[in-house]
Amino acid sequence: AVDLVDDEDVAGLRVEADTPSLRDVILAAEPGVRTRVARIKISGNESVETSRLESLLATRSGRRAVLRPGRVNADAGRIRAHYLSLGYAQAKVSPPEIVFSEDGALATVRFHVVEGEPTRVADVRIEGNSAIPSQDLLEGFPVQPNEPYTRERARAGAEAIRRSYDRAGYSRAKVGYELRGEAGPELVYRVEEGPRRLVGRIEIEGNRLTRQEVVERELVFKEGKPLSAQEILESRKALYRLGIFSAVEIEEVEGEGPERPTVRVLVAEARNLTQSLGIGYATDEGLRGLYDVTNSNLLGRARTVGLPL
Repeated sequence: AVDLVDDEDVAGLRVEADTPSLRDVILAAEPGVRTRVARIKISGNESVETSRLESLLATRSGRRAVLRPGRVNADAGRIRAHYLSLGYAQAKVSPPEIVFSEDGALATVRFHVVEGEPTRVADVRIEGNSAIPSQDLLEGFPVQPNEPYTRERARAGAEAIRRSYDRAGYSRAKVGYELRGEAGPELVYRVEEGPRRLVGRIEIEGNRLTRQEVVERELVFKEGKPLSAQEILESRKALYRLGIFSAVEIEEVEGEGPERPTVRVLVAEARNLTQSLGIGYATDEGLRGLYDVTNSNLLGRARTVGLPL
């Protein structure tokens, strides 16, 4: 007789093998009781709300919550991963404890957390930045000395540095970071600035009806100014918001030199005339037809005019 555990369906499974001869094998399977998770308890979590930790778990409690030991063990890892993301590098989660009722139909799952002290950043430094002073980059920075280290804040800091470089024309700048030192570590950002580039000529194509100045008015970037990927994205969104283009593409092409590329704006105009038909009813006129014509790009100026008939 062999006892097996199948954590996908039942808590226990007993298999008896009877071999009256070398050629015949008889297996008799007797499934155990399907165990339901009645309660989940988390202890030791002083810094994180229990409800927040419970939201991370794959294990649930309730009438239809079947116990799956494999998931319970994985949930302990999810709790620890969350503490690591909050800066608790020494956090530990004990192996989960599963307590069964007398008949084995119900189970209480218990997790115990030892938080430890959060890792605090002793200092924040930036390396490789020759174009923009560290003082300017660290102004209003999301990570400050003596604050707990979290990956979210560290990533936000890297993104803040990248945006500063992008606004200055270094749209290809790369930013990485690392913690250096054991006790009281430094958070060090490494910058690869790349070349500074300016906007060369601006070419606009595809606007058969729309006036040139209508497109130019929506462009955030200007000729001779720093070339910013964020400003290109904002310009593209602004052109779409006009509602007169079905497609907008903004791309860099060869210009006066590698550090002064031409920026080409390609637009595809949507249909500017729309018609609508309907049926209405008025007490004085009775049943009547409705017809409406709308021009969404009157005279190529992105102005909308409707004419009901």
